[in-house]
Amino acid sequence: MGYRSLSDFTTDALREKCEKLGIFIPKPELPILEHFNLGEGGVRILDRTLANKSSSGTVVDIHFKPKGIWCEHCQKNSCRHINFALTVPSIQKVITAKRREGWKLPAIIEE
Repeated sequence: MGYRSLSDFTTDALREKCEKLGIFIPKPELPILEHFNLGEGGVRILDRTLANKSSSGTVVDIHFKPKGIWCEHCQKNSCRHINFALTVPSIQKVITAKRREGWKLPAIIEE
């Protein structure tokens, strides 16, 4: 039957019974874009729409520079990754501080 152990069989039987009874709880949906890492020079965003067979997503680097912001993946200074980053409170704090220093970064986006 394809089971390698009694434990595999039991797990499968329990899962099947829970589904039939309607008590199976599916895994929660993960967000498409997720803030991954933040530093003074930029941020990393996990983009799950860019997933492939060997990964659950692609990490996109966004750089903060005195002359502006840049998405390494899109090769643009305005894209959905940057727009998402501008909504994350911890990223907003860094951007606001850099703007006070005279950096030409975009305004934060309030949700």
